[in-house]
Amino acid sequence: MVQEFGDVHRMFLQALLWKMYLPTQESQKIYNDLRSQQELEPEVLSMEVLSLLNAKLAPLDMSIKKAVEPATGNEFHVLTNLNGDEIAKLGTNLSAVEIQYFKKIMEMILESKHYELSSTDAINAASEVQKGLNKTAENIIDRLVQEGWLSVQRGRLSIGVRTRTELELHLTQNYAVVDCSVCNDIVLSRCESCPDTECTGIMHLWCKEKYFEQDGEVKCPVCQRTWQEDSSQKEELRRRKASNRI
Repeated sequence: MVQEFGDVHRMFLQALLWKMYLPTQESQKIYNDLRSQQELEPEVLSMEVLSLLNAKLAPLDMSIKKAVEPATGNEFHVLTNLNGDEIAKLGTNLSAVEIQYFKKIMEMILESKHYELSSTDAINAASEVQKGLNKTAENIIDRLVQEGWLSVQRGRLSIGVRTRTELELHLTQNYAVVDCSVCNDIVLSRCESCPDTECTGIMHLWCKEKYFEQDGEVKCPVCQRTWQEDSSQKEELRRRKASNRI
């Protein structure tokens, strides 16, 4: 049966507009809590439901996208802005200086070997953007993490799920990023490359774990050769693939 847009859908969109991104488990709970308030049975937040919500968001140039954080495998529903300059999407909550600082952090992460940056290095870099900015840098970083632009694990910063989703075009056009051979998403977190330097195979660590578990054999998804653990050619391969793309 084709669903019609109702109060539950409207209230769910309001909740997502307030948060902008939610873990899928949390968005599912919110959706069913709202259904319960309307004395409706629980329902899976399916692609059909998302399509209904996106049809309502289309005139606003917005869309709900499902995104995976490759470092952890955690899934999210992300409310994305489909209109305007990629970096300008940050402008609603950040000042011009804060946007420049975020771009600096993002650059440092993307140029690092494992797509990670220590919080200390990020704070120290603030003064390169504006004198004295390091005094408020920690608060800015905390806000960027809370809003999903950055992610933090064990005191190290990486690209957040909202950056991956909303700024994908900016990332692919301006940085040497490549695609995972399993999920086809851009590689912006810890990964491993095929030990054969002639092969372009590269996988997020989470994708590698799932791929080998499902396939049953430890073989490269591209060249089918045996995949040796702890490959150290990632940086060389990433740059070679990026130069080939250009």
